[in-house]
Amino acid sequence: MIGKGSTGEIFIVNDKIKKHIDYNSLDSSIAEITILKMLSHPHVVVLFNWEFHDAGANLYMERGDCDMQTYIERSRRPPNSIINKWCGQVAAAIAYMHSRGIIHGDIKLANIILFGNDVKICDFGLSTIVTEMPVPHVMVCPLHRPPECWFYEQTGINIGINYSIDTWAFGVLIILFDTWNRTIVDARVRAHCSFKLSDYSCIGSELRENDARPLLSTEIASAHADEIAACLARNWRLRPQMRDIAAAFGIACDAPAMPRKFADIVNFYKDSPVKDFVVAAVTNTFNAEIPCDIDKQLRDWVPFN
Repeated sequence: MIGKGSTGEIFIVNDKIKKHIDYNSLDSSIAEITILKMLSHPHVVVLFNWEFHDAGANLYMERGDCDMQTYIERSRRPPNSIINKWCGQVAAAIAYMHSRGIIHGDIKLANIILFGNDVKICDFGLSTIVTEMPVPHVMVCPLHRPPECWFYEQTGINIGINYSIDTWAFGVLIILFDTWNRTIVDARVRAHCSFKLSDYSCIGSELRENDARPLLSTEIASAHADEIAACLARNWRLRPQMRDIAAAFGIACDAPAMPRKFADIVNFYKDSPVKDFVVAAVTNTFNAEIPCDIDKQLRDWVPFN
């Protein structure tokens, strides 16, 4: 075992990454397979195959050089041009996910994998799709957790999760790339994110703003101060679309606007024999046993273009 993902243990097998998910989390493996089948992007890891067995499920994915958390701990900071490219690639991948109605929910250094001079996003174990009802609370790394998630933890009130949870996490990611120092960023972001419950005039939606610019220090941050500050808007309604952020980093992004209605997202599955199950899987709303032929159904299902 070389590590743990959000929902499973990670191994290297025949030059591929094997993610083993325990039987008790089998619904999570089905959701992750479903989402990865929906995604085809140069900066999202490729799912090669999967298998279900008595102990759970194994997912086989492409193997990169290392994750960015490990790389930052062991390597010197690369030139700004490389960091700028990485930021653009991650932003483009997130924009693409959002255009498919998918929230990653766990954007962080450990889930950004280095492939030569490029990066890809991995670990969709906490991913979900946007619904008209509040999505069950998505746990993200504390350093990347936006104020609305802290609000849930302090009050138990679930105000729902939307695309902007990834936008906030991406803003933190840029600063981590920029400073190359997790300890410094952790203290700065926590101070920026902190709030009192009285700061909310309307639950989770009208949080008083703190200017994010004091978080920024070096050349990359200075060049993209407006974009980073927008990503780190404490009021989630003010955060930008990721396709606009990708463009700001010089990455052409042809992802359409984010689907706003759950009905539009469900249409993605309209020809799927597992439509109802897929929607349940990626919205964490299981109320029935997993179909015994789920493996065949998943393999037969061809996602939307």
